[in-house]
Amino acid sequence: MKNKKGMTVVELIVSFSLVLVIAVFLFQLVLNLKKLYDNSIVKTELLNKQSIISNEINKKFRSKTISSTTSCGTNCYQFNYTDNSNDKLVVDYDNNTIEFGTYKTELPKDSYLKNVTVDVVKTATLQSYVDGSILIVDIPIYNDNFKDQNFGIRVLSQFAFDNALPEVTLVYNFDYTGSYQTFIVPETGRYKLEVWGAQGGNHSANAHGGYGGYSYGTINLSKGTTIYIYVGSQGQSVNVVSTYSSYAFGGGGRSYTGSQSGVACAGGGGASDIRISQNSLYSRVLVAGGGGGACAWSSESSYSTIGGAGGGTSGGPATTYKGSGQSNGTGGSISSPGTTGTITALSGSFGQGGSASSSSGGGGGGGWYGGSAGRTNGAGGGGGSGYVYNSSTYTYCPTGCTLNSSYYLTDAHTYLGTSSFIQPNGTTAVGKTGNGYARITYLGS
Repeated sequence: MKNKKGMTVVELIVSFSLVLVIAVFLFQLVLNLKKLYDNSIVKTELLNKQSIISNEINKKFRSKTISSTTSCGTNCYQFNYTDNSNDKLVVDYDNNTIEFGTYKTELPKDSYLKNVTVDVVKTATLQSYVDGSILIVDIPIYNDNFKDQNFGIRVLSQFAFDNALPEVTLVYNFDYTGSYQTFIVPETGRYKLEVWGAQGGNHSANAHGGYGGYSYGTINLSKGTTIYIYVGSQGQSVNVVSTYSSYAFGGGGRSYTGSQSGVACAGGGGASDIRISQNSLYSRVLVAGGGGGACAWSSESSYSTIGGAGGGTSGGPATTYKGSGQSNGTGGSISSPGTTGTITALSGSFGQGGSASSSSGGGGGGGWYGGSAGRTNGAGGGGGSGYVYNSSTYTYCPTGCTLNSSYYLTDAHTYLGTSSFIQPNGTTAVGKTGNGYARITYLGS
């Protein structure tokens, strides 16, 4: 059957379908062209910023004579010149900004910074009485729209001195990422290692997770050695009945929120540690314990506990804030895990905090040995222990230990999370709150 213009229904349907296909194709083409246009704008902006930042740094390095490079805080590098002036390179990973001297810029949308490094390499020179060096500043910049393409800045500046190399302090910072991180030792020399454990999960301001501990030590390392860094995460809080929390990265144990209405329990915080040569619990030379998870009824009027602090040679036990009858978790020690009464299922283990089961309780913190989980009436978890590997403590590294005397730390200490110690931002406070942290500082050859 034909319409008044002589087209059959089938022809109309075919024509309409063809028009629709062409319209969809054109629409998709317009979208793709727009994306290409937008990407070209982003790429141009990235290349412009790359050029400007490189020129700013090179211009200053060409007009000045570098005397030393020092740390000026977290993700802050200070370049000192022989005329007693200096410039700072400040990298803000959260806000994606780069600042050098008086110049500051923010990266375009969907761009991000990777680990910035400032390194000094000693080079051979034609004159035997001169020590030549190359200062390398590497600022990797990536964008989600251009996979694996580095728009970063790499500046090389050669300088020479009649005497020895200038004193250089290079700082490498490691925040929580949810996975282990690796560090290849760039230069043979002495390094300071620092780790901060994560806090246990919170219920409230009063019934809070135990604070993470802090450990540090110095060690001689050879160029090319692989270091594995684990930065613990804060324990998870759960307020849904009959539910387990997640394990925290770094060995934090799970909590269990039972069937009682209004109860909320939190998991233990993860330990932060540094491993040398092998990625194994038995290769840890430095550990900062994570805090135990808190647990409480919603009003805190009946039962509530504070998670045990992590770190130190023995992690802290959970403490009752209100109520009675709780079987609180205890802290792991340098030689054994935390335990909760005679219930072995709640105990911690080597490198792992204990997990609650079948009755409301907070998870144990991760550590050299993990703290145990709490049980009944809103009981909290114990904190995990800290550890420093040296000539006095090596016997506590159990069977399977991969370490030897060449990895002994000196000037080493581990602090419990109830102590006051230096924080990653340079301030001093009691315990580490939130996620953990790690830092490696090159002290010289």
